Amino acid sequence: MMKVVKIVSLLFVVTAMSHATDSTAVISPGVAATIERIMAKAGISIDGVVRAQYLKSDITGNGADTTKRTDESTEFTSVDFDIKARPNTITQGRVIFRMYQDWRNYMSNYDNPIFTRWLSIDGSLGGMFSYNAGDFKQKYTPLTLYTPDIGPLYEPDIFSKERADAQQEVFIDDNQRMLEGINMNFAAEIDPVFNSLQAGIFGTRLRDVQTSIQNGDYLADLIEYSPVEKYAMGSNLDLTFLKGVSVGGNFLWIFDNKGSFNGLSPNTTPAQNRLLIDTMAENTRIADVRGGVDIGKLADIGNWKVRLDAELAMSSDDSDYYLSGDSLNTLHTTTITGNALCGGAKVAFTSGEAFTISLDADFLNNGSNYRNELAQSPDFIGKRIMNIENDSLSTSTFNAASRHYSTFDAMYRSVFKFDPSAPSANNWVEAPFSKNSYTNVVYTQSELSALKANGSLDPALQLVMPFGPATPNRTGIDAHATVGLLNNLLQVKLVLASLKEIDPDTQSLPLTSYAQIGGGLKIDLAGLIGWKLPFYVSSSFVRSTADNDGIASDSLSYPKTDITSDFLCENLYFKFWKRAALLGGMEIINTQTATAYSVKQSQLMYEIGLEYKVAEGSYLIGSIGQMQVNYTNNTPAVPDASLADFAQPFVNLSMKVLF
Repeated sequence: MMKVVKIVSLLFVVTAMSHATDSTAVISPGVAATIERIMAKAGISIDGVVRAQYLKSDITGNGADTTKRTDESTEFTSVDFDIKARPNTITQGRVIFRMYQDWRNYMSNYDNPIFTRWLSIDGSLGGMFSYNAGDFKQKYTPLTLYTPDIGPLYEPDIFSKERADAQQEVFIDDNQRMLEGINMNFAAEIDPVFNSLQAGIFGTRLRDVQTSIQNGDYLADLIEYSPVEKYAMGSNLDLTFLKGVSVGGNFLWIFDNKGSFNGLSPNTTPAQNRLLIDTMAENTRIADVRGGVDIGKLADIGNWKVRLDAELAMSSDDSDYYLSGDSLNTLHTTTITGNALCGGAKVAFTSGEAFTISLDADFLNNGSNYRNELAQSPDFIGKRIMNIENDSLSTSTFNAASRHYSTFDAMYRSVFKFDPSAPSANNWVEAPFSKNSYTNVVYTQSELSALKANGSLDPALQLVMPFGPATPNRTGIDAHATVGLLNNLLQVKLVLASLKEIDPDTQSLPLTSYAQIGGGLKIDLAGLIGWKLPFYVSSSFVRSTADNDGIASDSLSYPKTDITSDFLCENLYFKFWKRAALLGGMEIINTQTATAYSVKQSQLMYEIGLEYKVAEGSYLIGSIGQMQVNYTNNTPAVPDASLADFAQPFVNLSMKVLF
């Protein structure tokens, strides 16, 4: 109402001015600017979420260090504002910012800045052209532009809600990659030639030397350090014709800006700088072609749906180096080429409400030299989250190789702002920092290799294809099937993967074989017994393996290695009242590594909670549970692994208000 009054008043002033005796009277710039600002607010909207959480976690057991802090809590209230200003359909400004208050240092924390999480200008024109400037998300195909994700089969609801909150901290959604720059897309239907035409281009900066902050408060991932700026450009084209035939292609270019190189240390000499930047600068080009046929749209095949797809991606990566003894005068260049192939079929059959089945099977053949960080950078790098100060503070990274690492702690916990009680808890000074295993960082090829070499990848989640469908050096089958019975009241899911290395990790080692097999069942009890509210249970079991026969003549350096990881999930969701639901979940992971000796890691997490809907858009969840990790070994000569056992009982209370 106030806005209408302002507009009417201004229009009255403008009308009066137009009838003034002075025929030269015009609208003043101040009045015109005010009118423009008021009209621009016609499309403004404010959404967001207010969160409050109390999470307390203790650490006990043989592996806990009683001389250090054994409990840790997360206590905060935060609000995320999602503001969209849209005066018309052509332009829209969007900002997401957070205001955060830590309960533990409320009296002393006067410096409480506004943290900007998203900032962009977006728009569309004619329903066909759209653009983004600033933050944006984009996805092409699993071999080109894609974010590999993790997720257990039939994950318990009480856990999946927590994982979704942790992922949302870095805007992970539907395998889209979070980028920042310029993005433009075109989509239209052009009958009768094309059923649809989609095209797009983008340009983004992936790394910046100015994130190399060496001191002070920060809320960035340590991996964002970069001695050189990294950029990427991409284009996409997809055509669909005859209502079932599709073709498409992409071109991506990832490159470094040599002029931004800042050296590795103040003591680096000019000659060393030249050597470093010339040999480390990346220049990678990826080209992709694909095609598909939807047989169900081309011909009448009754209750069947069949689609065939094939995709071939090729990468070309420059490698520059100096030969020793040439006085750094001659830069040698070689080009490493690789390719990745994915051919698959999607088949579905429906027999009324009684029976449905769908099958998604792919054949992968990814060369060991295929390089594409935009598709191979994972969104999950397991890190220590809770009770971090009970670990060794001299450790530079708290990853899957850390003493108190737990898959469940890494998957389901995140802390926006952690205030360490001692220096070097984050390998820096005593300053706040974020803890989250989920990331939208685009890694370099050397960083991806290091993740595998230093034990940062979690074998319970990333053993078979750690870098997603574009994982290099893999060939084989990856298949998923879903069967629904009695109008989907009973649902069965099956997974099967059988892959093998194309080239050995070292010249003399045999090829490593990878496999994954498992299944799960979900029962809709509400539908079976006539309960009007959601009530269902689910269970799943998946086994992942990696086997290498080693070298019999050199079993000391290259022993036979077998890794087996079993993942079991149990879930209960029972809404016993229109506003309240009981949630329960249990997950068990058993990972055994057998080389010169055998070590087994057993992980267990169980949690029970109550979800209460206070009002529309307002939810309260309370839960209690425990994570525990136990070790056993089968070689007496090795120190007793059970000395590393630990448990983390926890209490979690949270409230969320949407607006």
